[in-house]
Amino acid sequence: MHASWMGWSGPFFVLVFGLGGAACAGMGGAAEHYPRARQLNLEDIAGEAGKAYERTVCGCVRRDFANTLNVCISKLADPDLSDFEMILTIEPDGSVESICLSKETEVSVCLREALLDASFPAPPFAPFRGHVSMRLH
Repeated sequence: MHASWMGWSGPFFVLVFGLGGAACAGMGGAAEHYPRARQLNLEDIAGEAGKAYERTVCGCVRRDFANTLNVCISKLADPDLSDFEMILTIEPDGSVESICLSKETEVSVCLREALLDASFPAPPFAPFRGHVSMRLH
């Protein structure tokens, strides 16, 4: 599944569902290693409710954080536009408990910091681990 858009002036990125590898950070000191977080995500999206909710999370990131991503990129003289993936751990109230990144760059860390303050619709179960893959071009 792919969701993409060019809804702002700036680099193009695509949200996809994929694989990954490394750094995590979260509120309250919570942290998971990316491979384990990805494994938990795959378990969470095994059923239809999980798949549908992950699409909702990706849609919210696309709609609500496109400008944030643009700001993250535009404030850097030479931004690293390498692809990266995120696993968002979402609590029962829709708050983000932690985010694991497959790769830490200034851009991915900037977006992660903004998403840690995000609020999503309540998940069908919690904690829910949603996967978002970013391809920056």
